[in-house]
Amino acid sequence: MDKFIKNFLIRTYVAIFFLILIAVALGIFGGDVLQLSGNKINNGEADFTIRRSKLFLYTTYKDQFDNVTKVQHRTETAEDKSLVTTVYMINDSTKVSLFESATSDNDKLKRDLYNELSFFIDDGSRNVYSKMLFKINKFGWIGIGLFAIAIIWLLNISKIKKRLIEEKQEEDKKARIDKLHEDRVHGLKEV
Repeated sequence: MDKFIKNFLIRTYVAIFFLILIAVALGIFGGDVLQLSGNKINNGEADFTIRRSKLFLYTTYKDQFDNVTKVQHRTETAEDKSLVTTVYMINDSTKVSLFESATSDNDKLKRDLYNELSFFIDDGSRNVYSKMLFKINKFGWIGIGLFAIAIIWLLNISKIKKRLIEEKQEEDKKARIDKLHEDRVHGLKEV
């Protein structure tokens, strides 16, 4: 294999490796997961475990919140005058937001979560609750896009290599023909 093609392939594989590395890092930090699990203590009270993580690999928050008696869905005005909602769990002394901050992300999802938690706390027949919410932010989408580009690039390496070899063979063939033609021209002049 020609030195140029070999160097090109080595550089291409290194570039793809770093592209995949960046894509995976963006994907991990771009995927937020909220896991809720609850156990009923008695009717109208439950203990909950709240865990926030980045794609299950990096836990950003984990806490046990006991004796929850009420869930609240609240809409507030943000600094830019937009309406944002959040869901709170409330016990006798503390109020905890289930989302890191009030955001405008998917208000229907927040209302549904509020309804589910309220019904769980009030329903005497249910003793266990478990829910997982997954959200991809802009870094996650960029990571997914870069990963797709890297895979497409990786799948097309053999075609690129084949094309480079064909071009090199064409150049070699042309160089041999030019050399042969030059030898013939010089040969005719000497006679």
